[in-house]
Amino acid sequence: TTSLTTSLAAPLEGAAEAAVHRSLVASMPAAVDATLRSAVGPAAEEALRSAFASTLIPGYEMATKTMFGQVHAAFVGGTEAMVQGFGQQVASSLAPLSSVEPRLAKLISDAQNSIRAAAAAATAAFSAAP
Repeated sequence: TTSLTTSLAAPLEGAAEAAVHRSLVASMPAAVDATLRSAVGPAAEEALRSAFASTLIPGYEMATKTMFGQVHAAFVGGTEAMVQGFGQQVASSLAPLSSVEPRLAKLISDAQNSIRAAAAAATAAFSAAP
């Protein structure tokens, strides 16, 4: 009987140990998960909330502020360049008109002198008539 006990003890012991190990491995994660959730869950949530509030949100706000500053600077620079280009076009369009003004003034003056001369001639002709 001792030899039978010895020959059966080792395999039964190994099988029992394997069965207990499988049972523990199968039930352990669920038990550990539930224990960790109840113990660590609220603290982890608070740590995440705190990290968001102290690190991520200010970083996002700073990045957004920088981005909008760059967009604003690009818009202002583009608008100023466009207005400056438009001003140069207007100035170049007005340059030829400024040379027309003296010529028009001379033409008007010549026309007025011609009208005065014609009026004087007509007055002289009517005065000389019987």
